[in-house]
Amino acid sequence: MYDTILTRDEMIKLDKMVRECLDSLTRSEAEASFRKDVASRAKDELSVPPALFNAIVKERFNESITEKLAKLEEVIDMNDELIAAAKGSN
Repeated sequence: MYDTILTRDEMIKLDKMVRECLDSLTRSEAEASFRKDVASRAKDELSVPPALFNAIVKERFNESITEKLAKLEEVIDMNDELIAAAKGSN
């Protein structure tokens, strides 16, 4: 059980905070449903599988794969320069 005793004003304030979070969860569920509907449209109208569509959306939102590729390209370029330098010293 929660041991801290709240005043009436604090309880009202806490209730408002709870309601704010409930509203946020409601919006989140609505947004998730919207994203699912768009993915279904991509499948129905363009034959793009939902998993692929969602992966593209997440990539664009997070830019994760793009960042990893940029880092890998830097590593590959450096490795190519090392190999070329080593061949030139033989």
